[in-house]
Amino acid sequence: QSVYSLSSDDSYGESRGAAWVYGANKNVVNAITSTTGGVVYVAAWINLASDATQYNTVFGWGKSGEGFDFGVKDDDLFINTKHRTEKVGNFSIKKGEWTLVAVGFDPAADATTETMFRIHATGEDDQMYSYAWSGANGDGGDILNMNAPTQLTYSIGSSYSNTTSYHCDFDGMIAGVKVFTSTGFESNSTIATAMGAAPTMVVPEPTTATLSLLALAGLAARRRRK
Repeated sequence: QSVYSLSSDDSYGESRGAAWVYGANKNVVNAITSTTGGVVYVAAWINLASDATQYNTVFGWGKSGEGFDFGVKDDDLFINTKHRTEKVGNFSIKKGEWTLVAVGFDPAADATTETMFRIHATGEDDQMYSYAWSGANGDGGDILNMNAPTQLTYSIGSSYSNTTSYHCDFDGMIAGVKVFTSTGFESNSTIATAMGAAPTMVVPEPTTATLSLLALAGLAARRRRK
């Protein structure tokens, strides 16, 4: 497997408010657009805000009406080929907790019996849902193919890769985004092993923070008196 880590200092991306859009890392773009076989995975740790509502996009490929997006709808995961088909898995994503989520995409899937997407969340291996390509006319399968993107860029925390999407932005925290390429769809345990432990955040005690600020203020005052 190849692994491409994405972060806010990715030189191929641009920050727009709470989202990271215009991502054009050539390795990631090549993986998503490949038609030579294999599956590309996007995985991330997410932590929904306590007041997050309905749609919260983790990853978007292509601009409005093109490509696909993946994220949380209410407390479940969704995968959406934009303006074509939306599928929602039966998950239970809790607010205020770190949850590992992932979507696998086979860009070469071209038959109703071939899986195009699989969505995952941390938990038992049976907590994943696969959706087969349904054909251009909706024959068989589960999900219509995406409209081919005219802009080959991705977003983190937004549905659209060229702008923030307002009502579909992610309300909360996203950490440790990674893109994997694999010969096939993976299990939850394999993804969890590759991603490692959940992020940890150290929040200083208010008294400690206050004392630090007071110490800095005292130092500044002494310097001014000199």
